[in-house]
Amino acid sequence: NYNGNQEFLILRAGSYDVAFSGMLSWETDLWQNFKEIFDLQSREVAPQASPASTSDTFGIDIKRFQDATFFNRDSRVVRNDAGKIIFLYSIVNENTIVITTSIDTLKEIVARITKANIITQ
Repeated sequence: NYNGNQEFLILRAGSYDVAFSGMLSWETDLWQNFKEIFDLQSREVAPQASPASTSDTFGIDIKRFQDATFFNRDSRVVRNDAGKIIFLYSIVNENTIVITTSIDTLKEIVARITKANIITQ
């Protein structure tokens, strides 16, 4: 609970390779799939399309993801008009994907997953 409640989803994958390629191909629909569940539109500064997004002929927002690294984990992020990260995902280990709206939430999840892995080994 950093800066209010932050949404997140943890997914399990069979392998890193499948997870990585699957997430990259899902990026074109990811924003559209999560915009209502995670209330992403309220996080945008302006409701109209920004340079970080485009709309197709049906008015569907397609966000451009950018590479980023947090806590030694490669991530893909979407920024709002002001440059603030409002949506991201990261493959935090060989079979765990985290989708969230906050870097702080990602940090907490990575810390808990890392701690759980150390305890179980």
